[in-house]
Amino acid sequence: MKHDTETLSTTRSGVARVACDHLHLIVDVARPFAGAESHALCGIHRIEIGRGSADGWERSDGCLRLTRADSAMSSTHAELHRDRSHWVVSDRGSKNGLRIGGVHSAQAPLPPGTILEVGRTFFVLGPLVEIESSAASDVHIKSDALKAGAQSSLPSLRASLAELERVASAHTPILIAGDTGTGKDLLARYIHRISGRQGHFVPVNCGGIPKDLLESEFFGAKRGAFSGAGED
Repeated sequence: MKHDTETLSTTRSGVARVACDHLHLIVDVARPFAGAESHALCGIHRIEIGRGSADGWERSDGCLRLTRADSAMSSTHAELHRDRSHWVVSDRGSKNGLRIGGVHSAQAPLPPGTILEVGRTFFVLGPLVEIESSAASDVHIKSDALKAGAQSSLPSLRASLAELERVASAHTPILIAGDTGTGKDLLARYIHRISGRQGHFVPVNCGGIPKDLLESEFFGAKRGAFSGAGED
């Protein structure tokens, strides 16, 4: 699907949805706890990035202006514009230049997933995703919310987290899948916290328990039931 095509659809509940790409602010390395941002690019044809006295954004006539309190940025540092099916990023005469996918460049296409370094701030362009047309176009994720495992700059994951809030208190098993280090334990702790259940969250690494000892680990064992069981 081309990036300059915004497709409307309607769900069974009658909610209008629109497909658009997103620009995600991942991290400002000089201020790693300043939080993250996500900006829907529906109706946006130009993005300007530059230094300002404070972090912020402004939308006007198809332009999204992002300002960051990043001392390594120039006041007018970079510009992104749509070129039919893709985005192109250009250096606007900045002092420190741009890195696109880790490579210094004055101008280059910006495919989805490519890291864009402006000053000490890192951005990534997300692919086309469907969002509700009434959803917020600009989202700032505070660092304390990120630590709680309760927020995401990805629209699809934000929707999943909202669904979790509805089912956390129900007697419904929840399976969290993901590679090592993606935050499954963090999310499980979050689910327990919002579920309203009494008691502590107790993680059990079932993969680290031999199959023959699983029952005794969970329910206990009598003395002498197996080698090493010296007491009840």
